[in-house]
Amino acid sequence: MPNEFCYIDEKARTVDYADDAVRREILNIRDFQRIYGMKKDFINQDLVTRGGETTTRSFFKLPKDITGNDVEVLHYYNRALDAYWVVANNVVIHYGPLPTKHKELPFAVRYYYRVPGRFWGMGIPRIIHMLAEERNTIRNMNMDRQHMQINQMFLHNNLYDIDEEDLVTRPGGLISIDTNGLPLSQAIQPLVVPDIRSILLQV
Repeated sequence: MPNEFCYIDEKARTVDYADDAVRREILNIRDFQRIYGMKKDFINQDLVTRGGETTTRSFFKLPKDITGNDVEVLHYYNRALDAYWVVANNVVIHYGPLPTKHKELPFAVRYYYRVPGRFWGMGIPRIIHMLAEERNTIRNMNMDRQHMQINQMFLHNNLYDIDEEDLVTRPGGLISIDTNGLPLSQAIQPLVVPDIRSILLQV
């Protein structure tokens, strides 16, 4: 059952200590009549109208995921009161004790990754999302490193007039500098960014 269709006692950390719970289901009006129409100990099924019929509603608004032919059925379980109530589109169709012999909430919680101290665990999509974020971060760092190695920056002596456009890396590019007889390395030289893998090997 999806998490959004189950509401457990918010004070409970485990299902064993929950006092009450609500199970929600959305049914087509025909399926509702077929399932609950002749069900034992259920009443007022003929008073339940489909979701699109709003003339009998005065205060409560329909959920946004209810279409014109749907019926929202809410099953309320309370262990302390030994109560099992069912409401279909704001019409009470059952009012009685818990149907189970053990008189406990009829839910079994399944965890993929349990979070200590919390009722809800961590699902697989959350784990995959974290791994995907880590993979994207590493990929972006590798791309930045490659860009820095391909498009290197330059160090130059400010005694020489060099335009920034001349320092743009391009195939067959040429930078003309008058060094007045000094070595070229004293006029301009590339800023070499070490490869992260070589740094890790040194460590």
